[in-house]
Amino acid sequence: MINIFKDFFNFLRKLQPVDFLFYLFLLSSIICSTLMDKRFLAIVMPIMLATLGLKHYLVCKKQSKAINYYFLIALLFIATSDVLGFLWFKETYSTVVGLTSAHLLLFSWILKPYIQTWKFKSVVSLSIVICILLFGYIIYAVLELLIDFIPKDQMLITFVCVFCLLVYMSMIALIYINDFYNNGVILLISGFLNFFQISLTPINELFHYNITFTVLIILCHGLSIYLFMNFISNTHPVDARDISEKYIKL
Repeated sequence: MINIFKDFFNFLRKLQPVDFLFYLFLLSSIICSTLMDKRFLAIVMPIMLATLGLKHYLVCKKQSKAINYYFLIALLFIATSDVLGFLWFKETYSTVVGLTSAHLLLFSWILKPYIQTWKFKSVVSLSIVICILLFGYIIYAVLELLIDFIPKDQMLITFVCVFCLLVYMSMIALIYINDFYNNGVILLISGFLNFFQISLTPINELFHYNITFTVLIILCHGLSIYLFMNFISNTHPVDARDISEKYIKL
């Protein structure tokens, strides 16, 4: 037990101030979801997202790297959808889903430079096919569960969001299976967390609200964006010539 506390305090000491703020507001979000009205999350969550924008800015400035303004715009879309979702999810469903689609497209565009389209290793491997089928089945199961709760005139924007999510997850899969980046697993975990959060949110809001689900959604939401920010802030796209030289040597 003593060792656990020591490890925890060592972890806190190594945290940068902006990281500490992120974890503080993430913890505050969890507390709000369990002990207070969830409408307070409409205040806390955007502040947590703002710390991620600040973190991205500081890391890029330290590394003399260009700030990714698409990421900052995506954070704005996410913050807006969070506010609307926590206050009036059912009333603003189409707007929330539209903003979610927009941020997924922006995230996909951000990942585009990290993909070398001329070389895909094991794209049609059995594990990839199984993953695609699994994602497809989960999405089908969620839609089948919620089909009676989503108005007919909002089905189109729902399918657009599903398409954007599949595009985003496909790009993450392509980056991961090509294995060009040492921290590709960070991006993969971020994708899984984002997929879980987006899939679970409509179930929690439209079908059956549960505090445990809300806590899981908040954790997945915050950590997925944090890991995504960590990847794009600390990872430079691999030059195609470097990849070519690597395979020629092999």
